[in-house]
Amino acid sequence: MNRPLKIPVLLLIFNRINTTKQVFNSIRRVKPQKLYVAADGPRDGVAGEKEMVNAVRSYVMQNIDWDCEIVTLFRHKNLGGKYAPIDAITWFFEHERMGIILEDDCVATTEFFRFCEWGLEKYDHEKRIGMITGSNLVDYAYNARYRNGFSIYFNPWGWASWSDRWQNYDACLSFGDITELDIKLKEEGLLTVWERLFWKNVFKHTIGFSTTWDFYLQFLFFRRSLFSVYPTKNLIMNIGFGSNATRTKSPPPAYWRKSLPSNDVDVMSLPVCERIEANVDRDRLYAKTIWNCTPLTAIKLTFTNLFRYMRV
Repeated sequence: MNRPLKIPVLLLIFNRINTTKQVFNSIRRVKPQKLYVAADGPRDGVAGEKEMVNAVRSYVMQNIDWDCEIVTLFRHKNLGGKYAPIDAITWFFEHERMGIILEDDCVATTEFFRFCEWGLEKYDHEKRIGMITGSNLVDYAYNARYRNGFSIYFNPWGWASWSDRWQNYDACLSFGDITELDIKLKEEGLLTVWERLFWKNVFKHTIGFSTTWDFYLQFLFFRRSLFSVYPTKNLIMNIGFGSNATRTKSPPPAYWRKSLPSNDVDVMSLPVCERIEANVDRDRLYAKTIWNCTPLTAIKLTFTNLFRYMRV
């Protein structure tokens, strides 16, 4: 990308200087004309975290060495892994009609920004599209025939969207909402019985026991029958696995190694898949590989939720 990126970018940062540097450098290469930076505050009682948070903020602000408009949201208090991203993304879309979002552990290829820019413009008025994602974690299983594909699943490892899509996001769910969604999914027939049982229990877990924000986004996709647009080849590398991560504390899984970004295929040179329709086989593989959406997991989640909510 020889010209500066016109689409605004939101960078979400916290306390990880090493991962932030790599993500920031991927943004720096495309020189966005407008850069939003949102940082959660340090947690009370965590020794040395205030210094780490300040070091990350200072690094980013001191290394914006291209001509761009900078907008910041630096919190003094910690909102946590659920509410900090929600608050930051909402803030971003209160100011921008469309934009790209990167967390501090998602390193993007230059082609990712081109893909998002193309997707945001092409599907601006296509309300069935909920996001443009840079991740395709099962790309190894399919030949690169087209630039893009469509999925009923979201993926926030490097993504872009519009304010009018995000405004429907709701981090408050009830068991009634989940029951209504299950009826809708059954009528549509897009998911198997086991897949429906899996997601029904994932959402039940999310209500009272989860500190994550993104499963609510998947609920929105199901509820409003939204699609994500994904690239035929993965354009994002998540470098956030490890002991200092909030959720991904284990080593990178097998699919991560299989789907590392490659320069073998220029996705933007490929023809566009115009028919907006999910690839059912691909989505089934994606759910099984990424979410461990299997009959055994669905049964385990069911009994786990029964036990948990009996104790509440």
